[in-house]
Amino acid sequence: MKQQLFLGLSLLFGVLNLSAQEGSITVIQSQKSLITKRTATWCPLCGNPDVWPIVKNLNEALQDKALVIAGHHSGGSALHSAVAEDFINNFEQSFGQPNFYFNQELIDNGSSGTESSLNDRAEAAAQEVPIAQSGLQLVFDESQRELTIDGRILFYENTTGSYRIGYYLVRKSVIAAQSNQGADAEHINVLWDAITEHSFGVEIPNDNLVADGNFIHQEKYSLSEELNVDNLLIAAIIWKENEDGKFDIINVEYSDNIQTSVVSSILAFTQLETFLIQPTLATQNSSQAKIKLSSPLNAVELSIFTLQGQKIRTVYQGDLGSGEHHFPLEVPGSGVYLVALSSGRQLSTRRLIRLP
Repeated sequence: MKQQLFLGLSLLFGVLNLSAQEGSITVIQSQKSLITKRTATWCPLCGNPDVWPIVKNLNEALQDKALVIAGHHSGGSALHSAVAEDFINNFEQSFGQPNFYFNQELIDNGSSGTESSLNDRAEAAAQEVPIAQSGLQLVFDESQRELTIDGRILFYENTTGSYRIGYYLVRKSVIAAQSNQGADAEHINVLWDAITEHSFGVEIPNDNLVADGNFIHQEKYSLSEELNVDNLLIAAIIWKENEDGKFDIINVEYSDNIQTSVVSSILAFTQLETFLIQPTLATQNSSQAKIKLSSPLNAVELSIFTLQGQKIRTVYQGDLGSGEHHFPLEVPGSGVYLVALSSGRQLSTRRLIRLP
């Protein structure tokens, strides 16, 4: 439990300092696609036994090449979402459902060749060199039910135009009625909401539209009680506005690696009079932790972590009497570290910066 406590705090600390730690969000140079099923719970053709498995099959086959979602665009659908309606209206125009889209292009209505056509297109696109791609870091605060989404968008070449980044909430599995499937059908990857205020995200400044250009952006989203964090997938889509005022998909990234912050369970020390790192900035392993207690403290642990939550070493474990205590701090190399003092649910942290 103590290790989990430190990990949650360390991850949160890292998120709060992303502007200075761009490299902490990994961006993998890959081209990924969006496959969307236009659907509705009341639609019998959408639940046709020949059509119904397509989303699940493609999701399993294209896990690292395409995000496959179900977009309930109709207000009459039990799983309707406003962002799904905006997506469908932005895509190539069609009538009725089901219909399947590859990025914004209408492909088919679920005929016998739909699944193989979408699979082939996603496989081919995955071989392309991307213009830009994004990386995600996700932290959920259980006490506030607040999800923090940090994204890093990296451009690989010089480009021009109006680019945007949008974040989206996808429910991986929803049990709900579906015409032609029954009252307890499992709906896979349901597009649920836009995390950014605008359905097509926020604008990326022109200064970033160059090779090696970085754009760091953070959003926060409050999860309702019906949403289980273990059942969520967060998507990031890079859009480019076209001459018709609509938005073309440039690249897609997605993750369900949501770290849980347990900051709510952390209490302040009552006995701690002093907790200092001296010096905070050091060019060698010359720093020490100075701890002064007003009364004895049992089951103490003093440890050093990276900002990503990896424990470097345990400096001290045991009981401490009242008064002043000093502990030498050794770290493996230059960087920013978190020194954590804990006892039970009590925890206090300080930064240690080792200079090159």
